[in-house]
Amino acid sequence: MPNGRPTISTHVLDTAGGRPAAGIHVRCWRLEGDAQQTMGAGVTNDDGRIRDLLGDHELVAGRYRLAFELG
Repeated sequence: MPNGRPTISTHVLDTAGGRPAAGIHVRCWRLEGDAQQTMGAGVTNDDGRIRDLLGDHELVAGRYRLAFELG
């Protein structure tokens, strides 16, 4: 948790290559009914991780969507 606050993170693995998937662009939205609010975006590091997809937004209970740009 960055700065001790809860967040949304992700870890992407290249199962075909047997290693972390670096350089994957990921976006995060909070879903509210038919609307979606952009929460943040990032690119996976050399270990295939993004530690905080919320940026300056606070994590609140609800539904979230992650999109992974793979090609």
